[in-house]
Amino acid sequence: MLGYICVAKLFLFLYTHLSCTDLH
Repeated sequence: MLGYICVAKLFLFLYTHLSCTDLH
């Protein structure tokens, strides 16, 4: 379960960064 949370957090962070970059 811990791995899943870690992956989800990383994915969220990556998604946010990508979105910010795309928006900018």
